[in-house]
Amino acid sequence: MKHFFIGLLALSFSFMTLSGCTSNEEDNRLSLRGPTEDITKISNPSTPDQSLTNKAKELLRTQDEVTAVRGINIDNQLVLAINVKQINQFTERKLEKKLKKELENIYEGVTVDVSSDQKIFIELDKLEKKLQNTTYDKQQLQKQYNDIKNLIDDEA
Repeated sequence: MKHFFIGLLALSFSFMTLSGCTSNEEDNRLSLRGPTEDITKISNPSTPDQSLTNKAKELLRTQDEVTAVRGINIDNQLVLAINVKQINQFTERKLEKKLKKELENIYEGVTVDVSSDQKIFIELDKLEKKLQNTTYDKQQLQKQYNDIKNLIDDEA
């Protein structure tokens, strides 16, 4: 009986420890989620303007192959990460180049980077949450952009 209570106590302690590791960060982004898409929009007035990113996401939303988009922009620099349908994963590099070219034609004078790398997607998702929930200045955003850009360049 004593061993039962010790085991129960250990199990309870483990459960409390694991449940304390969950993220309490709120996600206040406007989200367009459906069975085949996952697009978010950043609308925090205390961060650098992200309307360019939001417009680019709307354009990519019309692509059948794209299921989710994350991204940020600073000045004339735009970085986007996409998730594609599983059937299109074999041609995702070709799709990246096609989307990059389309966006560069639409937004002349803007440096565009498009990646289908899951690591970039996750990093941009985290950054979008931070941008929506906290105040970011231009230098902080530029540093984050440079870090993500370096990850993309390392991937190539």
